[in-house]
Amino acid sequence: MKGALYMDDINDDRWHVIDVSDSSSKPMELEIKTESGDISPFKIVNLSDHEEELCNKLVDACKHLEKGRGNARSGTGDKGVMFGIGRRNGGGNNHFHELFAISDPDAKGYNREFTEKYCIATWSFSRMMKRYFPKQLSSYKEYEEKKGIFPSWQMGGLHGLTCSGDVSVNLCNAEHLDVNDADIGVSIWVEEEKNNHKNWYILLPSTYASSDEKKRPIAIKVFHGIFMAWDGRKVRHCTSYTTLLGKNNVYGCFFCVTNR
Repeated sequence: MKGALYMDDINDDRWHVIDVSDSSSKPMELEIKTESGDISPFKIVNLSDHEEELCNKLVDACKHLEKGRGNARSGTGDKGVMFGIGRRNGGGNNHFHELFAISDPDAKGYNREFTEKYCIATWSFSRMMKRYFPKQLSSYKEYEEKKGIFPSWQMGGLHGLTCSGDVSVNLCNAEHLDVNDADIGVSIWVEEEKNNHKNWYILLPSTYASSDEKKRPIAIKVFHGIFMAWDGRKVRHCTSYTTLLGKNNVYGCFFCVTNR
Protein backbone atom coordinates (compact mmCIF):
# COMPACT_ATOMS: atom_id res chain seq x y z
CA MET A 1 0.00 0.00 0.00
CA LYS A 2 1.38 3.40 -0.96
CA GLY A 3 2.25 5.45 2.10
CA ALA A 4 2.65 2.40 4.35
CA LEU A 5 5.81 1.14 6.01
CA TYR A 6 6.78 -2.48 5.37
CA MET A 7 7.29 -3.77 8.90
CA ASP A 8 6.82 -7.52 8.32
CA ASP A 9 9.55 -9.99 7.45
CA ILE A 10 10.15 -10.35 3.72
CA ASN A 11 9.61 -13.84 2.26
CA ASP A 12 9.66 -15.63 -1.09
CA ASP A 13 5.90 -16.25 -1.11
CA ARG A 14 4.93 -12.59 -1.30
CA TRP A 15 8.07 -11.20 -2.95
CA HIS A 16 10.47 -12.00 -5.76
CA VAL A 17 13.62 -11.95 -3.62
CA ILE A 18 16.95 -11.12 -5.28
CA ASP A 19 20.14 -11.99 -3.40
CA VAL A 20 23.63 -11.24 -4.76
CA SER A 21 25.37 -11.38 -1.37
CA ASP A 22 27.51 -14.37 -2.32
CA SER A 23 31.00 -13.11 -3.16
CA SER A 24 30.92 -14.98 -6.48
CA SER A 25 27.72 -13.26 -7.58
CA LYS A 26 28.01 -11.51 -10.92
CA PRO A 27 26.61 -8.01 -11.55
CA MET A 28 22.93 -8.23 -12.33
CA GLU A 29 20.81 -6.05 -14.59
CA LEU A 30 17.06 -6.46 -14.26
CA GLU A 31 14.37 -5.30 -16.60
CA ILE A 32 11.80 -3.78 -14.28
CA LYS A 33 8.17 -3.50 -15.33
CA THR A 34 6.81 -0.33 -13.74
CA GLU A 35 3.20 0.37 -12.82
CA SER A 36 2.88 2.48 -15.97
CA GLY A 37 3.93 -0.47 -18.09
CA ASP A 38 7.36 0.90 -18.98
CA ILE A 39 10.55 -1.15 -18.82
CA SER A 40 13.28 0.41 -16.67
CA PRO A 41 16.78 -1.08 -16.11
CA PHE A 42 17.99 -1.77 -12.59
CA LYS A 43 21.65 -2.66 -11.93
CA ILE A 44 22.87 -4.51 -8.83
CA VAL A 45 26.54 -5.15 -8.01
CA ASN A 46 28.25 -6.81 -5.04
CA LEU A 47 31.21 -4.55 -4.20
CA SER A 48 31.89 -5.92 -0.71
CA ASP A 49 35.13 -7.65 -1.67
CA HIS A 50 36.33 -5.50 -4.57
CA GLU A 51 35.73 -2.15 -2.86
CA GLU A 52 36.35 -2.89 0.79
CA GLU A 53 38.36 0.31 1.28
CA LEU A 54 35.49 2.44 -0.07
CA CYS A 55 32.96 0.69 2.16
CA ASN A 56 35.13 1.16 5.24
CA LYS A 57 35.62 4.86 4.48
CA LEU A 58 31.86 5.36 4.20
CA VAL A 59 31.26 3.62 7.53
CA ASP A 60 34.02 5.67 9.16
CA ALA A 61 32.25 8.85 8.04
CA CYS A 62 28.63 7.86 8.61
CA LYS A 63 29.10 6.67 12.17
CA HIS A 64 29.59 10.35 13.11
CA LEU A 65 26.02 11.22 12.06
CA GLU A 66 23.36 11.86 14.68
CA LYS A 67 21.05 8.86 14.88
CA GLY A 68 17.99 10.68 16.18
CA ARG A 69 17.50 13.66 13.88
CA GLY A 70 18.00 14.25 10.15
CA ASN A 71 17.38 17.19 7.82
CA ALA A 72 15.54 15.44 4.97
CA ARG A 73 12.13 13.73 4.63
CA SER A 74 11.00 15.17 7.95
CA GLY A 75 7.34 14.64 8.77
CA THR A 76 6.96 11.72 6.33
CA GLY A 77 6.45 9.02 8.95
CA ASP A 78 9.83 7.36 8.24
CA LYS A 79 11.61 5.33 10.85
CA GLY A 80 15.28 6.20 11.07
CA VAL A 81 16.62 9.41 9.53
CA MET A 82 17.99 10.86 6.31
CA PHE A 83 20.46 13.69 5.76
CA GLY A 84 20.82 15.96 2.75
CA ILE A 85 24.49 16.85 2.30
CA GLY A 86 26.56 19.16 0.12
CA ARG A 87 24.90 21.99 -1.78
CA ARG A 88 21.17 22.65 -1.64
CA ASN A 89 18.66 24.63 -3.67
CA GLY A 90 18.79 28.22 -2.45
CA GLY A 91 15.77 29.29 -4.49
CA GLY A 92 15.46 31.93 -7.22
CA ASN A 93 18.78 32.51 -8.97
CA ASN A 94 20.72 31.00 -6.09
CA HIS A 95 20.30 27.34 -7.05
CA PHE A 96 22.88 25.05 -5.42
CA HIS A 97 24.93 27.90 -3.97
CA GLU A 98 23.87 27.28 -0.38
CA LEU A 99 25.11 24.40 1.73
CA PHE A 100 23.11 22.15 4.01
CA ALA A 101 23.95 23.14 7.58
CA ILE A 102 25.57 19.77 8.20
CA SER A 103 28.09 20.62 5.44
CA ASP A 104 28.52 24.33 6.18
CA PRO A 105 31.48 25.26 8.43
CA ASP A 106 29.75 28.57 9.25
CA ALA A 107 26.48 26.94 10.36
CA LYS A 108 25.51 25.89 13.86
CA GLY A 109 24.67 22.39 12.66
CA TYR A 110 28.03 21.76 10.98
CA ASN A 111 29.33 18.22 11.47
CA ARG A 112 33.07 18.44 10.88
CA GLU A 113 33.94 14.82 11.65
CA PHE A 114 31.39 13.46 9.18
CA THR A 115 32.00 16.06 6.48
CA GLU A 116 35.77 15.73 6.31
CA LYS A 117 35.66 11.93 6.26
CA TYR A 118 32.79 11.81 3.74
CA CYS A 119 34.74 14.09 1.41
CA ILE A 120 37.55 11.54 1.33
CA ALA A 121 35.06 8.69 0.80
CA THR A 122 33.55 10.43 -2.25
CA TRP A 123 36.95 10.40 -3.94
CA SER A 124 37.00 6.61 -3.64
CA PHE A 125 33.38 6.44 -4.82
CA SER A 126 34.23 8.52 -7.88
CA ARG A 127 37.19 6.25 -8.70
CA MET A 128 34.87 3.23 -8.40
CA MET A 129 32.40 4.88 -10.79
CA LYS A 130 35.19 5.46 -13.32
CA ARG A 131 35.99 1.74 -13.24
CA TYR A 132 32.47 0.32 -13.38
CA PHE A 133 30.12 3.07 -14.59
CA PRO A 134 32.14 5.70 -16.49
CA LYS A 135 29.24 6.79 -18.71
CA GLN A 136 27.03 7.52 -15.72
CA LEU A 137 29.76 9.52 -14.01
CA SER A 138 30.32 11.54 -17.21
CA SER A 139 26.58 12.18 -17.43
CA TYR A 140 26.57 13.68 -13.92
CA LYS A 141 29.57 15.89 -14.67
CA GLU A 142 28.13 17.16 -17.97
CA TYR A 143 24.74 17.95 -16.43
CA GLU A 144 26.16 19.99 -13.55
CA GLU A 145 28.66 21.82 -15.78
CA LYS A 146 25.83 22.88 -18.09
CA LYS A 147 23.95 24.15 -15.03
CA GLY A 148 27.02 26.00 -13.81
CA ILE A 149 27.15 23.84 -10.69
CA PHE A 150 30.40 22.57 -9.22
CA PRO A 151 30.71 20.31 -6.19
CA SER A 152 31.89 21.90 -2.98
CA TRP A 153 34.94 20.44 -1.28
CA GLN A 154 32.51 18.80 1.15
CA MET A 155 31.34 16.53 -1.71
CA GLY A 156 34.82 15.86 -3.00
CA GLY A 157 35.22 18.95 -5.19
CA LEU A 158 36.10 18.21 -8.82
CA HIS A 159 37.16 14.71 -7.76
CA GLY A 160 33.71 13.91 -6.33
CA LEU A 161 30.50 12.76 -8.01
CA THR A 162 27.76 15.34 -7.60
CA CYS A 163 27.17 18.63 -5.81
CA SER A 164 24.71 17.07 -3.37
CA GLY A 165 23.65 13.72 -1.99
CA ASP A 166 21.78 11.94 0.79
CA VAL A 167 22.72 9.55 3.55
CA SER A 168 20.18 7.44 5.43
CA VAL A 169 20.65 6.01 8.92
CA ASN A 170 18.67 2.92 9.97
CA LEU A 171 15.93 3.93 7.54
CA CYS A 172 12.52 2.37 6.98
CA ASN A 173 10.28 4.39 4.66
CA ALA A 174 7.22 4.20 2.44
CA GLU A 175 7.43 3.61 -1.30
CA HIS A 176 8.01 6.78 -3.30
CA LEU A 177 9.46 8.28 -6.46
CA ASP A 178 12.48 10.60 -6.51
CA VAL A 179 10.69 13.36 -8.38
CA ASN A 180 13.56 15.85 -8.11
CA ASP A 181 16.17 13.60 -9.70
CA ALA A 182 17.39 14.52 -13.18
CA ASP A 183 19.10 11.22 -14.04
CA ILE A 184 19.63 7.66 -12.89
CA GLY A 185 20.68 7.54 -9.24
CA VAL A 186 23.43 5.40 -7.70
CA SER A 187 23.58 4.09 -4.15
CA ILE A 188 25.73 1.95 -1.90
CA TRP A 189 24.79 0.49 1.48
CA VAL A 190 27.17 -0.22 4.35
CA GLU A 191 26.95 -1.18 8.02
CA GLU A 192 29.11 -0.92 11.10
CA GLU A 193 28.86 -4.62 12.04
CA LYS A 194 28.77 -6.84 8.97
CA ASN A 195 25.78 -9.21 8.71
CA ASN A 196 24.51 -8.23 12.16
CA HIS A 197 20.95 -7.52 11.06
CA LYS A 198 17.74 -9.17 9.92
CA ASN A 199 15.27 -8.27 7.18
CA TRP A 200 17.27 -5.55 5.35
CA TYR A 201 15.75 -5.07 1.89
CA ILE A 202 15.18 -2.50 -0.80
CA LEU A 203 11.60 -3.03 -1.95
CA LEU A 204 10.02 -2.23 -5.31
CA PRO A 205 6.36 -2.82 -4.36
CA SER A 206 4.73 -1.52 -7.56
CA THR A 207 6.99 -3.33 -10.02
CA TYR A 208 8.00 -6.81 -11.08
CA ALA A 209 10.83 -8.39 -13.06
CA SER A 210 9.88 -9.09 -16.65
CA SER A 211 11.35 -12.59 -16.17
CA ASP A 212 9.07 -13.41 -13.21
CA GLU A 213 6.00 -15.33 -14.38
CA LYS A 214 4.32 -14.82 -11.00
CA LYS A 215 4.70 -11.03 -11.35
CA ARG A 216 5.62 -10.64 -7.69
CA PRO A 217 6.90 -7.30 -6.36
CA ILE A 218 10.68 -7.21 -6.05
CA ALA A 219 12.71 -7.37 -2.82
CA ILE A 220 16.49 -6.91 -3.08
CA LYS A 221 18.47 -8.24 -0.13
CA VAL A 222 20.75 -5.49 1.21
CA PHE A 223 24.16 -6.14 2.75
CA HIS A 224 27.45 -4.35 3.39
CA GLY A 225 28.81 -3.27 0.00
CA ILE A 226 25.80 -3.71 -2.28
CA PHE A 227 25.60 -1.12 -5.06
CA MET A 228 22.50 -0.26 -7.09
CA ALA A 229 21.74 2.04 -10.00
CA TRP A 230 18.18 2.79 -11.09
CA ASP A 231 15.82 5.52 -12.23
CA GLY A 232 14.09 6.63 -9.06
CA ARG A 233 11.81 8.88 -11.09
CA LYS A 234 10.12 5.84 -12.63
CA VAL A 235 10.60 2.98 -10.16
CA ARG A 236 8.83 3.27 -6.82
CA HIS A 237 11.07 2.10 -4.01
CA CYS A 238 11.48 2.00 -0.23
CA THR A 239 13.40 0.28 2.55
CA SER A 240 11.98 -2.46 4.74
CA TYR A 241 12.00 -2.37 8.53
CA THR A 242 15.39 -3.77 9.52
CA THR A 243 16.10 -5.46 12.85
CA LEU A 244 19.52 -4.29 14.03
CA LEU A 245 21.50 -6.69 16.22
CA GLY A 246 24.22 -5.83 18.70
CA LYS A 247 25.27 -2.19 18.29
CA ASN A 248 24.91 -2.17 14.53
CA ASN A 249 23.87 0.81 12.41
CA VAL A 250 23.13 0.62 8.68
CA TYR A 251 23.65 3.41 6.14
CA GLY A 252 22.56 4.15 2.58
CA CYS A 253 24.65 6.62 0.55
CA PHE A 254 22.80 8.12 -2.43
CA PHE A 255 24.10 10.22 -5.33
CA CYS A 256 22.30 11.84 -8.26
CA VAL A 257 21.98 15.15 -10.07
CA THR A 258 18.76 17.03 -9.35
CA ASN A 259 16.46 19.29 -11.32
CA ARG A 260 15.68 21.80 -8.58
